[in-house]
Parts: sequence; C-alpha cells; structure tokens
Amino acid sequence: MSPFLFSCQFMLANLLIYSPLSIYIFLSFILFLVMASVNVEHGFSYSKTSIAGKKKVNSLFLLLFVGLISSIPILWIPSLVERFNEAGMIKLSFIPFVLPGTMNILFLRYLKDRIWSKYIPLFYFILTVFFMVIYYVDVSLIFQVIVLSTIITLGVSINVYINTIFLQKNKTRDKRELMQLINVVTSVSTLLFSFFAMYISLTVHLMLLINATLSLFIFVFFARIRGEDE
Repeated sequence: MSPFLFSCQFMLANLLIYSPLSIYIFLSFILFLVMASVNVEHGFSYSKTSIAGKKKVNSLFLLLFVGLISSIPILWIPSLVERFNEAGMIKLSFIPFVLPGTMNILFLRYLKDRIWSKYIPLFYFILTVFFMVIYYVDVSLIFQVIVLSTIITLGVSINVYINTIFLQKNKTRDKRELMQLINVVTSVSTLLFSFFAMYISLTVHLMLLINATLSLFIFVFFARIRGEDE
C-alpha cells in the first residue's frame, strides 16, 4: 500500500465519520458511479467460446478477509485522533496518521527479499487482543498508537499475501478482472463498515475482534489455505 493511498484512506475516513449523512450518501453514490463507468469491455473477449470455458472464481472466502482487514485503518485511526484531541494532545494527533504508513513501508521493504512467515497472522492475533485490553486501561496514547500501527502493518502484509494466494488460485482467469474484483470488495467493505460505525459505536471493536479471529484461522489452516501443491 503506497503512502499516497494510505493518506487518501485516512482523509476519507475523517470525512465519512465526521460529515453529515447526506454528504456520506452523496460520496457513496459518486463512488459507485465511478465503479459502474469503468470500461470493463476494453481488452476483454466475450466470444461464446471464452464465456463457455470460463471457470468460477475460486476461494471467494479470501476476499471476505481482505475486505475486513482493509477497513481497520479507516475505522481506528480517526478514533485515536479523537482521543488525542480529548487528552489535549492535538499537536501530536498527526502521529496516528504518519506512523502506520511509515512502519508499513519499512516492513514491506524488509519482507521484499524474504519468505513470508506463517507466524505473522499469529502475531497479528496476539497484538490485536493486547490492543483491545490496553485501549480500555490507562495506557499512554503514544504506546497505543505504536501497537495499532504494528497491527495495521502486519494486516497490510497479510492482505498482500492473501491477495497473492487468491490470484494464484485463479490464475486461469484474467488478472485485471481479479484485481478489479478485489478493489470493489475492499471499497464496498469500507463503505459498509464506515456507515455502521456512524450509528453503532461498537462496530470498530467488533471488526477488530473478527479480524483477530480470522487471523488465527489463517495461522491454524495456513497450509490448507495456501494449497499443499504450491
């Protein structure tokens, strides 16, 4: 995930959470208009032969996790920024925006020439449970940001790996089509959970708990998800 995309996500989060419902609906409408206007016909063949020979998309359950884990920064960063403001630390409220992106870039560069470890989902699970505990006790906000930034960084790494597995399991299909499907699932998931978070405050906590459970599932069934033949 590029720093530019990270910044755009956080700005969108602030806009969605603190804006009136009418603005939210308008932005949602514009987003889906953009999605609908994408020229999916360009570069694709729709002959009867290709349609008949096209297989169904495999491992759709992986997209569920991708959509969920991609929504964590959108929902939690504004929550911590609000806590900084309430604590009179408004001058430091930029930290929740900057630190996750910085850690994300450094960690992805570290993993660039290394084999992805199956223990990353386990670390994600442990840190998520730990964060849910310290969030409700008297712990330094800076420390909370560091822990959440680590969770987001590990989440991005898991996200990239799950996307890779999904593409490998559907390598007979057009890669552009699959990438568009991933982007649509991520966008829809972000919109839905941001909408729920506007009215149900426990949404952000519930999502973190769901992601922790799914990450533990990925760790336990790592070989099966990856595929023994790969």
